[in-house]
Amino acid sequence: MFGEIADECLYFGHGYSNQKSLEEGIEAIERSFRPDLIVISDFILSLRQYRLLNISPGQYLYAVRRLTQFKLDIAFNAFWDETVEYLLNSKRRTPLAATLLETDLYRASASFIADLDKADILIGPGRQFISKIAEAPRIHEEVFASVANDRIANLYESRHRDTISCLDFVCNEDFVSPLTKVTANGWAVPGVLYSYRRESVRILSENHLKVRHGRSLLARIMYHRYWPDQIRENGLRLYQARFRRQLNNSKYAYTCGSGSRAPVTKMFEIPAAGCILVCESFVNASEAGYRDNYNYIEAHPRELPEVARWLKQNTAKGESIALNGYKMVQALHSYSERAIQIRRSLDKWLERDFRGSEWANGSYTWL
Repeated sequence: MFGEIADECLYFGHGYSNQKSLEEGIEAIERSFRPDLIVISDFILSLRQYRLLNISPGQYLYAVRRLTQFKLDIAFNAFWDETVEYLLNSKRRTPLAATLLETDLYRASASFIADLDKADILIGPGRQFISKIAEAPRIHEEVFASVANDRIANLYESRHRDTISCLDFVCNEDFVSPLTKVTANGWAVPGVLYSYRRESVRILSENHLKVRHGRSLLARIMYHRYWPDQIRENGLRLYQARFRRQLNNSKYAYTCGSGSRAPVTKMFEIPAAGCILVCESFVNASEAGYRDNYNYIEAHPRELPEVARWLKQNTAKGESIALNGYKMVQALHSYSERAIQIRRSLDKWLERDFRGSEWANGSYTWL
């Protein structure tokens, strides 16, 4: 994405830089390239957290293996240690932005937050779309409840003037117009079965409604960290293909953002795939353009049989909701639109005219 955002973008790291550049390190690149901004992903920062635990190299690689698609060796990770250390210390000459697009909103460590707080700009959902634990009474229903914390929420609160609001987005090639889905039928409940998703599968099944749900067991087995890289890569592709097939073959899809009502990717992917989105909406969804009974349907799992009957009786209205949802995501939450929003925010920041961004009534705005 940053290749589209910036007029000129240099990617640094294995697979992007030649051996000479890797050996010289990020400091030499900074001196020669003289960038306006350096961006570091939360994924790289999360790898660093395992190193800070002072565990053995073998234990470290085992932990890293759980987070990555491909095998990484000690030299690779030592390289990133040195790079991150430089970017987070006072020697860096260039402003630093850190993304929070892969970050678990409720399981951040104190050291991870400390690293993020050293960035000049944060790029992520922001305080507008994350609830604190006390404001999310259903969070106790989820398996992660015992380790949930408010560190990310508190960081966004304290740094909201430095945060570029960035929700998930849908790649341009993943849009499927509902006008083309003439044979689609039934329901989909894709992904991890959070408590409301699990309940929705049960209720739909009990009411004899066709439902496609869950994740491919074969894909999960193939993606296991012990397998060779090629098998894991094929497992990932199988999972992605099944997810896409679930949505392409379904007319309706139910989802939720877990007990925290987080803005998960499926809230955007489902309308983009031409399905009618039925869900427990995420926090402040209306600000991001979501309108109940216009471009999605708000519903508790126990209401799904009634919703299903209503949709069957009101096919024209259902088709209108699907089309409106598709157009809304395309207009506000596509890959291209997100790149434009970030670019404009960064331009403002470089001009010292940025005081944070947010969503209001379906529009991306600046504070």
